[in-house]
Amino acid sequence: LNEVREITERWVSEYNCERPHESLNNMTPEEYRQHNHLAGISKNAWN
Repeated sequence: LNEVREITERWVSEYNCERPHESLNNMTPEEYRQHNHLAGISKNAWN
């Protein structure tokens, strides 16, 4: 179970921090989040 957890955590980190997404203007999700945060848009505002 720990091995699956570690593999999943690495995959999520790669997906969110290293892999650009065309739908996010070729930014990673983390870059997109930071960009929107700097622009005054917060994820909390969507809730």
